[in-house]
Amino acid sequence: MRLQKKLKKNSRSEAASSAAYKEDEPDFGAEIQPWYILNPDSSRRVYWDILSLAMITYDIIFVPLEVCFILEETTFLAFLDWFSRIFWTLDMGMSCITGFVLSDGVIEYKPRNILHRYFKTWFLPDLSMVLSDWIGYLVAGSGLGLGQLARAIRMARAVRLLRLLRMQEVLANLTERLQSDVVEIFAQIIKMIVVLVMLCHFIACFWWAVGTNGTGTTWVKAGSYEDLSVDASYLVCLLWAISLFSGGNSNIYPETSAERMYGVAAGVCSFVCVLVMLGTLTSGLTQRHIIDGSGQRQMAALKTYLRQNHIPKNLTKRLCRSAKHAISGDLTPDSVQLLAVISEPLKMQMHFEMYSRILLHQPFFKDLLTEGNQLVRRVCHQAMSILLLTHSDVVFEVDEEPSEPKMYLVASGSLDYTDSYGEVEKVGDKCWIAEPVLWTRWKHRGSLVAASDVKMAMLDATSFQDICRQAIAKKNPACLPIIAYALEFVQELNQRSFATDLPA
Repeated sequence: MRLQKKLKKNSRSEAASSAAYKEDEPDFGAEIQPWYILNPDSSRRVYWDILSLAMITYDIIFVPLEVCFILEETTFLAFLDWFSRIFWTLDMGMSCITGFVLSDGVIEYKPRNILHRYFKTWFLPDLSMVLSDWIGYLVAGSGLGLGQLARAIRMARAVRLLRLLRMQEVLANLTERLQSDVVEIFAQIIKMIVVLVMLCHFIACFWWAVGTNGTGTTWVKAGSYEDLSVDASYLVCLLWAISLFSGGNSNIYPETSAERMYGVAAGVCSFVCVLVMLGTLTSGLTQRHIIDGSGQRQMAALKTYLRQNHIPKNLTKRLCRSAKHAISGDLTPDSVQLLAVISEPLKMQMHFEMYSRILLHQPFFKDLLTEGNQLVRRVCHQAMSILLLTHSDVVFEVDEEPSEPKMYLVASGSLDYTDSYGEVEKVGDKCWIAEPVLWTRWKHRGSLVAASDVKMAMLDATSFQDICRQAIAKKNPACLPIIAYALEFVQELNQRSFATDLPA
């Protein structure tokens, strides 16, 4: 459009001065992120968390094996051990440069607050685990790791299992990114399976330790398992551990008092674990069933209401179809109760993400977004909303002067615009209509009717004008390109031979 090309240069000239408006804006509520501080939701931090989850899994698998079995030193295990040791050392530094989320959802980027929080939470556990790794390596490498000292070093590696406590935090951060309820249920099932396998692994490893360190005739000696290789002996123990979850049906029986005590403790632990997992799974599926059934209950209530008021069957069928479409379609803000408790800065960011991608289809607002004009954020938050239409819904009529004027931007669906001469024009995705209401007093030159199910964004002209007036009163340079565009738009509108709600 010729008007946008004329104003593009002016918009760019004001971009630098309007960028300062972000810092002066009290409603944004977010801090300026230093270049060396990571956002906890950034891709780099997520990849690091996934790698830390892999390192925790390595510790879960190999620490019990190293403590309870005598593993052969291989190049692969030595590489993994070195990689894990270096990774957790660097992880302490990563924790010092990663922001954290406050209770109201705002991200804290101040280095002093980040360090204070880290020292109060994970600094001492991380330091003890990293020091135990390096001290164990130095002692073992000095040639003093003989006899009882070698065993003590192996036992000290069990301190690394404290990282299991961090697995819950890492998993919580990753599962928050899941958007599908079905995927979330599958993730919960996989999580329970992993917990079950992990518990069997621990029970199996320590069952071998009890059997090889006891006095007298232990289950290892009674079954002649002491000459088996490490992998074969581990599988024997794992089979015994799994049998505990099915009632203890195994041909391996404890022989000593210590083994009987361990067997009782492991059996009780496995029984409680199964009960908790079954309860959690049942609760999750029941909750999902209740959520899915709420729509069916609403439909049943509607049918009962229509039947009691003797509504004809054909009309009842149409009403039920419309209600079913409304339930299965996009949610309105009024139907989401938790939106009321979200902080204003986060809602502003949410509205900007929602509406900016729709505004990008309108050339003038696209220029404002490209140049970083911060007034657009306030416009998205305070002046925009979503309108859902079904087939044949009327948006406005010809010669109607709206009491609450709005500009419409089509996100999906199609509408029919009929001008005063009766000519019909399709208005589809990425189109906008009734832009003049933003810049002048306007009477619609045609009628707009939904030709299908439609989702549109509405820009309230009154709220938009109020935001611009406030910016002008504050002498905010961000409003200058808007003022220039308004003057040019009205001048061009007056020069048109035929006025219309459609873009020129």
